[in-house]
Amino acid sequence: MPYIVGIVLGAGRSSRMGKPKLELALEGKPLGLYAFDAAVRSQFTHVLFVGSDESPPVWLENRNGETDGKWSYLYCPNAQEGFGESLKCGVKRAIEFGADAIMIILADQPFQTAYLFNSHLKLYQKTEPNYLASTYQSIPMPPIIFSKSMYPKLLALQGDAGARSLLKSESGLFNELYDSILAFDIDNESEYLTAKLLMQSRIRRREDKWTY
Repeated sequence: MPYIVGIVLGAGRSSRMGKPKLELALEGKPLGLYAFDAAVRSQFTHVLFVGSDESPPVWLENRNGETDGKWSYLYCPNAQEGFGESLKCGVKRAIEFGADAIMIILADQPFQTAYLFNSHLKLYQKTEPNYLASTYQSIPMPPIIFSKSMYPKLLALQGDAGARSLLKSESGLFNELYDSILAFDIDNESEYLTAKLLMQSRIRRREDKWTY
């Protein structure tokens, strides 16, 4: 089995929200925990949560201890300089771990699932391309797996430059998301309110399933 690290990027400034969005409650749970918990439940060798504070947020520090050792918090001192800096922090730590590949996961996408991550991992392990990116309506997006051959180019990213810029110049695979909700991310108050409605709808569907 290759050593694959899931890198959950949670060091954003939440400038469009106007307040720390990962702390916002979403059905009794901090928004930032959904994608992270899905990653921890997945088949990664290790999961990194990249943040902009020297210590992990309380809501992350106080989570269930059953998965201790499967994940770690990584403080990125340059996170305020942009997305690319947070990503580089994660890549550098993955290299220290000897990771064969990484998967980039966004902490503000609460509808990501362990099933999705594992499906990507399974497809990647069959072919081991330079990258395997999600797409929705032909638009590339996270989660994205990068092999270690791509580490130098990821480390060359600057400021807000995203990893998607590398997909145009390198060959790889694309995996279409099977549900539009998996592509949903939260940047502003309107999207947060929409996420609350979507989450409530999903919970009701699960409850109805067990009613019969």
